[in-house]
Amino acid sequence: MQFKFSLQPIINILYIFLGIILPPCFCCTDDDYRNIIFKDPIPNMTMKNHTIISVEVPNEGSCRVMCYMEPNCVSINIGPVVGRNQKCELNNATEENHAPFLLVKNPGYTYLAIEV
Repeated sequence: MQFKFSLQPIINILYIFLGIILPPCFCCTDDDYRNIIFKDPIPNMTMKNHTIISVEVPNEGSCRVMCYMEPNCVSINIGPVVGRNQKCELNNATEENHAPFLLVKNPGYTYLAIEV
């Protein structure tokens, strides 16, 4: 009795491995991932002179996500709800890495920095 050996199943498995399983392992470097944790909010305060983006968002969570997506964002100012939205300001500084005097009173706003 003679057995026939086919390479086709091995080639198919190799294609699956190279095409589906392997690319996610190499597509993203450490620079592509951010793991940020926000410190406790500081109510009625904002960071001044370091805003890099200012937009209207539906909620605080959306502002946090925008900060996550912006590599230079290290803190946010969130404004009061007006209508259905609130102002979201992304900052490139925190009160720790710059002078604390950059935090100013601003009623209705909340300041949040990320842990570095």
